[in-house]
Amino acid sequence: MGTMGLAALVGTDFVVWQMAHLPADPTQMAAVSPRLDDSPAILAPLFGMSAALGLGGVLLGLAVGRAGVLPGWAALALALGPATWLAAVPSSALAIAAAVCVLAGMGTAGWLVLTDRAGGWERRPPGTAP
Repeated sequence: MGTMGLAALVGTDFVVWQMAHLPADPTQMAAVSPRLDDSPAILAPLFGMSAALGLGGVLLGLAVGRAGVLPGWAALALALGPATWLAAVPSSALAIAAAVCVLAGMGTAGWLVLTDRAGGWERRPPGTAP
């Protein structure tokens, strides 16, 4: 659900971008843009679903941490990344920090799956991270 909302939000940005590049009257395009950007009918559901993506990432990080699937630091990074992203709306520095956290958590998970030759991804007792 969150991924759909984020994709739709990015899609509205592409619409605005195309409005600036179309061979149309710039005055008319400038009049349409606030209706797209400021409409509660568009912003509320898209922002809500995008926030759901961040919440889902936090829950994923907490779940893999509690289950012992990832090392503790990777699970923490996986949970902190989306939480930081939710707070990063006005700040690009926070957005970069969020991306680094998500990259560290997801990258660690991907690396452990990629390098696991023994098939050790069966259910493990809690607290026994690889």
